[in-house]
Amino acid sequence: GLFPKLGPLCIFAAIFIFFSVVLRISPHFYRTAAAYFCSLAAMLLLGGERSVCAGFALITATALLRLHLSEEKREAFKVGLLWMH
Repeated sequence: GLFPKLGPLCIFAAIFIFFSVVLRISPHFYRTAAAYFCSLAAMLLLGGERSVCAGFALITATALLRLHLSEEKREAFKVGLLWMH
């Protein structure tokens, strides 16, 4: 079809929102890394198309490498639940 499948995008968005709202990971650096890693794992476990999983694996590897190589000062890793501020 003309439009790409939206499943992988929805998985990534749902996991990122989950880590932003319910199981709050901060700072943003760690939330982004966790969202990419968990999204890839979910796509593989849910049996996504090979080509889509391979493409997302490449995107994930690139994003994680860029985060790792970033010279940005990193705050301490924190995890909290929505109801425990």
